[in-house]
Amino acid sequence: MVLGLDTRRPCDELIEFAFGSARRRDARLHVIHVISASSELTEDSRPEPVSGVPVVETVAEGRVTAELVRASTGASLAVVGRRTRDGRPGSHIGRVTHAVLHHVGCPVAVVPHD
Repeated sequence: MVLGLDTRRPCDELIEFAFGSARRRDARLHVIHVISASSELTEDSRPEPVSGVPVVETVAEGRVTAELVRASTGASLAVVGRRTRDGRPGSHIGRVTHAVLHHVGCPVAVVPHD
């Protein structure tokens, strides 16, 4: 299983969904965060492991969509988020979620969050 995580704006709902799904499937969770050369990953922004779920963390430099598609190769599930916005009618997804839905070869869970 793969979780695409933006550690600049971590989301409890997204992280809980991914860990819960991995635990139910008795699967390893691969958490991937993609950065640009000027970005910085801080220790505080990493997700806390949940008991019973093995975690592999990857920080990759490059294009977010390309890295998530690559990381999802052979995965049983890819988990990405969709920010909900007040005042906007209908369902809207961002470019990363849109690309993952169209380019990964496994099921995708899109988790709405604030």
